[in-house]
Amino acid sequence: MSHVNLSAKLGFVLLGLSGLGLTTPAWAAPCAGFEIEGSPYSFGPMNAAPSVVGGVQMPRVSTLFYRGIPLESPQFGVEKVTAAILGISSRPIATYAHYYLTELLLRTNPLPALTGPTRPVVENLRSEIATLEACAKNQPFTRLEANHYASELLDRHFRKIEASGKIPDFFFDFRGLGGAYRDSGAETLFASVYQPVTDYYGAQTLIFKDPDHRAIDLNYWNYKTHGTWRHASIDLGEVVMPGYVDSKDVMGLLVKGGRAESTGSHFTRAMTRFDWQGQHYVLILDPQDSNCIDASNPNGRPVFCESNYSIYEDALAFPKPLTARPVPVIGVVSSCPKGTDCPLPEELKKLFRVSQITIDPAQLIQIKRARNKNHYAVYEPLFTKSVQAANKNRLIIVEATYGGNVRGIEAGNVTAQAAAFCDGRSRCEYKVAQGFLGDPANGREKSFVLNYVCSARPGDTKTVQVAAPADEKVFTMECEG
Repeated sequence: MSHVNLSAKLGFVLLGLSGLGLTTPAWAAPCAGFEIEGSPYSFGPMNAAPSVVGGVQMPRVSTLFYRGIPLESPQFGVEKVTAAILGISSRPIATYAHYYLTELLLRTNPLPALTGPTRPVVENLRSEIATLEACAKNQPFTRLEANHYASELLDRHFRKIEASGKIPDFFFDFRGLGGAYRDSGAETLFASVYQPVTDYYGAQTLIFKDPDHRAIDLNYWNYKTHGTWRHASIDLGEVVMPGYVDSKDVMGLLVKGGRAESTGSHFTRAMTRFDWQGQHYVLILDPQDSNCIDASNPNGRPVFCESNYSIYEDALAFPKPLTARPVPVIGVVSSCPKGTDCPLPEELKKLFRVSQITIDPAQLIQIKRARNKNHYAVYEPLFTKSVQAANKNRLIIVEATYGGNVRGIEAGNVTAQAAAFCDGRSRCEYKVAQGFLGDPANGREKSFVLNYVCSARPGDTKTVQVAAPADEKVFTMECEG
């Protein structure tokens, strides 16, 4: 396989898109009594005055942001990130409040739960929601329209609170060493400028940008306002976005294996946006067991790296990566409706030296994540094809079952967890850990069975069987060559 040095040739190609934005009313069916107010709401104007602190230029609003969530969270994943990058879907990466408002306008039955933190948002928008619901009753909204109207509603929500002079109190005021942010969590998105920080929030990390400067640098604001960082002297590089991340600003996705809380675990998945002559592509990257991405290199060109970062250290003294590697591309994904011919441009074939992978947009956006099913329903075929195209012999987890010796336990109930840790590696030492897998059998002793193949011989399935009690047992899988 030929690795492409993106840091030298492409600079990670973080280019802007016109995309399917949320700021133009061209998408909308008219709704009497509801006027589109204009640009998305922004916390940006409330950022503290610029200064240099500890050698770092503040506020940090012109860099990449990283948001971590658990693997099982529906907020974003391979499907949504792929659809956003390829322009298949203009759905934003949404807060729960945005999601609830969208389903409300679509008149979904049953509605998602109206959680405690979401209730004040709905109450604050009661009259606007009633107007839109009346329009939807006469002419049902499409999902595209409902998503845009939900964005507009949240923008109005923030403007109302701003008019009351309460924005800091509601969303980012932090006081004292033992305090906490007074945010509801329902209508804002927390992120960090430091990618390793996101490991503490979950094994999936969304990479996004903020070209419209809608985010506020939380830690810097509190440092300038109250003289304190998030935890005493520790700066976690936290930022907060109001409402949603526009799909056109989604840049990529990282997935780590092992425990969701562990910064020591390594990337097993990596994908990023690449724009070429007006077309959008997803690059499937080989993380090579790296545990961080470093965006602070000369010229701002991210590379995979190894880091000994600890959340208990002062992030202003962010440790340098132990190693830095170029970003190897093993697949290029494009959107291609079934039955059509849209070959990869010759220039890209020469640049990446990998095979093209195409996906049918209709198939992608219809995929639904099911409970206890493989989390990587979309990514697995993409990753498998990429590995095969790169002619690398890597592990592919077919199915993993924890507690199959107990009646009623569904086969494949922990496939996603095992795949997150071992897929794509040449060799994987795997520990059966109930703390990570969960307990599907209420304290009973459980077996563990795993089926896998090596990408060089996809028809030769191998099986690992660990008798009950399997918890804390360790085994090794390896694909030679």
